[in-house]
Amino acid sequence: MMGLFKVVLFFMLLLTSVFAKKLSKDGVTFSIEPIASLEVKAFYLGRGFSQEQIKPYSQTCVFTTFLRNDNAKGTIHFVRKNWFALKDTKRFYIKNDDYWFKKFKKTKVKMSSKIAFELGQIPEEQSYATGGDWNEGMLSVDLPRGSKFDLKINWNIKGKKYELTIHDVKCAK
Repeated sequence: MMGLFKVVLFFMLLLTSVFAKKLSKDGVTFSIEPIASLEVKAFYLGRGFSQEQIKPYSQTCVFTTFLRNDNAKGTIHFVRKNWFALKDTKRFYIKNDDYWFKKFKKTKVKMSSKIAFELGQIPEEQSYATGGDWNEGMLSVDLPRGSKFDLKINWNIKGKKYELTIHDVKCAK
């Protein structure tokens, strides 16, 4: 039975890894990889959520992301609410923690689960020093699973704006 589990897990990871994207620009590296709905549910069930509580989140396009300041010309600063997906010329903004906390309030999610959720997300606002300062975490876009879009992220260094676009990002089904 454990062997079958490992095979299924391997293929789940393989299927989502195919759609991973990584791009470096202006000394900053960003990667994004879709997470299957079952993986999202399993992760948050292990952090105290019920199936019903995490269902709205797991039904959106959820990704694991990684952002690193390799060698930009200074400390980068980003605000996640300024990032967005672009599909058919329409913008879909990244859902912030407040959006999800309002949904969780209706289903009485425990405080410890909310904290675990917040810690699992890419920070809403952060600064990273040059030389490899980084973070990773999840984010969600309110598009149907299987959707394809371009993702635009941005940051600034001492007030100067920078932007990176990752094309053809695909949500897991």
